[in-house]
Amino acid sequence: MFEDIRRAFPNIPEEAVRLWILPLAQKEGWPPTRQHQWDVRVTGRLFSFWNAAEWEKMDVNLSEIPYSRGFADSMLGLREAYLLGVENDYWRLLGEDGRRRFNECYIYILKNQHFPQPPILSLNDTGKYDVVDGNHRFLGFITAKSAYKAYEEMNVAQQQEFLDSLNVENLSSPNSTQEVWICKPR
Repeated sequence: MFEDIRRAFPNIPEEAVRLWILPLAQKEGWPPTRQHQWDVRVTGRLFSFWNAAEWEKMDVNLSEIPYSRGFADSMLGLREAYLLGVENDYWRLLGEDGRRRFNECYIYILKNQHFPQPPILSLNDTGKYDVVDGNHRFLGFITAKSAYKAYEEMNVAQQQEFLDSLNVENLSSPNSTQEVWICKPR
């Protein structure tokens, strides 16, 4: 299946295909039976857009780049679903599996300072960034940054209680600069 996907997306770097398209294809099936619907619903754009785009893996200071309104809406929806227990569209889509994915990313980032795998961002027409793949990682990153700031303000007993609640021995401040894939339209 991977080789078939690579033929359909020859311009997308192999790692990006493995992180993003391959898991979707395994879930949705490959080749897509209804090409246009799979394009737009699953990848957000037509295949031709992704194949024509410029791809680069780079270190980016995530606190300095502009994000789209869609990014903010996604983070709010994911936060409501996985941190507050709101049964919204995100919860209905992935439920406990989504919460598990978020928690794994959150704890990984608190322990290691970086994403478990680089997310994929796309520069949109307005010069802002959308998350193509890695929303759970981004929510984990945002939550880890807030949690670490709160952790620093706790007394020693509170810190230990917090560590115990996460089942970890110590925490590290998440780095603002992270490795990500950037997709820019040509």
